[in-house]
Amino acid sequence: LWTAVLAVPAVAARRDPLTDAETDQLREAALEPERKLKLLLKFTEQRLDSAEKLRAEPQGGAERGQRIHDLLEDFDTLVDEVGDNVDAYASRNQDLRKPLSDVVKASQDFAARLREFKAAASATPAAAQEYKAYRFVLDDAMDAVDAGLQSAQELLDEQKEQFKNKK
Repeated sequence: LWTAVLAVPAVAARRDPLTDAETDQLREAALEPERKLKLLLKFTEQRLDSAEKLRAEPQGGAERGQRIHDLLEDFDTLVDEVGDNVDAYASRNQDLRKPLSDVVKASQDFAARLREFKAAASATPAAAQEYKAYRFVLDDAMDAVDAGLQSAQELLDEQKEQFKNKK
């Protein structure tokens, strides 16, 4: 019973994937969908870049698998944040064609890079062992990117039709 009670706060104490400076930049861009989405995509890409660099380091150390896990978890959280923001702006009937094109392009890139990341996870016995630390979060990130890509592409197609005569 006590372990269940003690486990609840650990789940609630989820780490913020953004730095204070990044949060401030997003706050300043809150009313500008294109700018805010561009910033979110930039921060998302930085987390994936960091995870890829860490995985590629020849001397990663004993905690590398956990550090990769944390970066991929932050990446996954930010992918969800991009989707939430797209949904919020779309619900206000804002023209998102330009930023949605950026979201689609970035999502396609993320999907390809995550597939490569997963393939590299079994390249050596050591990599396969380390992979156990981040396997689930990598799969979640891949699913989130795929779902976000599909959603963004569908919304982009809808908006192209909706706004084509409003230029």
